[in-house]
Parts: sequence; structure tokens; C-alpha cells
Amino acid sequence: GYGKMILMVRNYQPGFDEAAAKGLAVTRESEMVKSAAMQSDVPEEDILILPGDARSTQDEALAVKKYLQDNAEVDSLIIATSPTHSARAKKIFQWAAADLDREVRVISCPSRYVEFDAANWWKDREDASQVFLEHVKLIHFYLEK
Repeated sequence: GYGKMILMVRNYQPGFDEAAAKGLAVTRESEMVKSAAMQSDVPEEDILILPGDARSTQDEALAVKKYLQDNAEVDSLIIATSPTHSARAKKIFQWAAADLDREVRVISCPSRYVEFDAANWWKDREDASQVFLEHVKLIHFYLEK
């Protein structure tokens, strides 16, 4: 593999707490990803789910920043996400890591398991919608920070 460990931030899932309180067997998305990684022979001790109830990529980046502050030996991150989200995610994680006491290299690795045709995105309604939304979110990120 390319990394020494898999790091995820627990994301906010509307209704999760209410469903769990009713005794429903619900699983957090991060736990499903962890399970899939373990079924792909990633040792459990190499997978860490950070707390956070993240509602956005910025929330995730800030949770990872806290982890980086507490783990000075980590000097690089590989961000695995969808092809349409990859560039914005990299910018956000670079922004979050910028004021650490060391340089942290951020590498973006778009998932090959997401159907997206970068050469013809405007020909597909869903792809066009995703590209448009990412541009709006990128503008929002720059205006907000």
C-alpha cells in the first residue's frame, strides 16, 4: 500500500442517534468502510476512525489537523475521494495543515470506483451536476476562509 494507516473522520448522519436509541441496528458509514478495508486484508490496528460528527470536508480536515498536531511523526496524507471532489478536498486539507509546525504533504487520489468521465462530464446530467456543485462549494470555501 501507499500509506501506513487508514484514517477516517466519523461523519454526521442525520437520525443515527434516534435510530440507535430505538434499538435499531444501524451502522455508521465510517464503520462500513472500516469493515470493507478489513475484508480487503487491512489489519484493524491500521485503521483509525476519528471522532467528529463531521458535516463537511472542512470539518473532516480540522479533525485530521488535530490528529496531526498530536502525531508529529505524520508528514503526509493521501486523500481518497470522488474524482469531482478531489481537487477541492486537497485544497481544504492543505489549508487546514498550513499552520502546523511542520510541512505536511497532501496528495489527492481520486477513487477509480466512482463512475465519472472527466473528458465528457458535460454530456452526463449527474456528472455535470457534480462538477457545478463542486465549483459552487469551492467558491464558498474561498469566501468563508
